[in-house]
Order: sequence, then structure tokens, then C-alpha cells
Amino acid sequence: MEEKRTINTTLAIIRDGEKILLGTKKRGFCKDTINAFGGKQDPGESIAQAMVRETYEEVGIMPTKFEWTGFIKFDTNYKGERVFLDMYVYNVTEFEGSAVETEEMLPQWYSLDEIPFEKMLGVDKIWLPKVLAGKCVIGNVEYSDDMAVNPVCDFNIMDRDEFLANDLAL
Repeated sequence: MEEKRTINTTLAIIRDGEKILLGTKKRGFCKDTINAFGGKQDPGESIAQAMVRETYEEVGIMPTKFEWTGFIKFDTNYKGERVFLDMYVYNVTEFEGSAVETEEMLPQWYSLDEIPFEKMLGVDKIWLPKVLAGKCVIGNVEYSDDMAVNPVCDFNIMDRDEFLANDLAL
């Protein structure tokens, strides 16, 4: 059996008080869904540098204060290839700039009690509320060939100290 390629990705959860910034994907992977901001790590950059760069490219916001709050390994199809998408989740609490529409994303601020989970990937309603409540997440998600089909999920939700004590190699 052929070994799957791993692609490191990031996701920035941008908050301003009781609001969260999300965007509608206008093209590419997960087009027409609502998501946070992020993307693939480029050669030579750290995963945190990738998060900052991708967030700025996708929405015009430069994260200035953030912390790592999760890791989710997706087993899925990406551009016709079965891969692992390793997603490093960051909670962004301070930033510079204002959200702007780009070729890739249409941003919108949402109240924390009005997050449009019905327009997001199904697993987001499992882990995102935990992150917003200050928890950390580690998870595995396996999608069938069609991401619309219910995925097989396994999540470990924990407090930050327990999370950091796991000594995960980043």
C-alpha cells in the first residue's frame, strides 16, 4: 500500500471580544463553505509563520498575538490525491489591520452565539466550540471520497496545561 503524503496546514481563529471572523471560501479546496483563515506551509517557514502569512494573504489581517490551541489530522482527498492534511490551529487574540475581501475569501464577523455551523464543514461544530471555550483539541478525521459524507472522527479535548504536557513535536 502506498504511503500518503502529509501536507502541513494552518488555521487562525480570529476573535475580537465576543465576535469571531470567518470567511466564505470563494475558490479551491472547500469552496463555498464558511471557514477560518489559513493554508499550506511553504518550504523554509515555521508553521506559525505560515499561519501569519496565510491569514494576511486571505483576509488582510496580521496576527500579532496568538497561541497554538489544536492539531487535527485529516485523512482526505485533496486535488485528486488521498493525503493527510495536518492542521495546526491557532487562537489569534491580537492583530493589526481590518478584514478585507480577497480573491480567496469573503470575510464576515459573527457573534459567538450566531456562528453559521450549517455552512461549515460538519466536524467544525465538534471542535470549534471547545476552542472558543478555551480548551485545546487534538483530533483525527477521516473523510470518505466525498467530504459531504459524514466523516469518522476521534477528538481529544483537554485543558491547555494537559495539552502542552503532551509534549507534541511541532
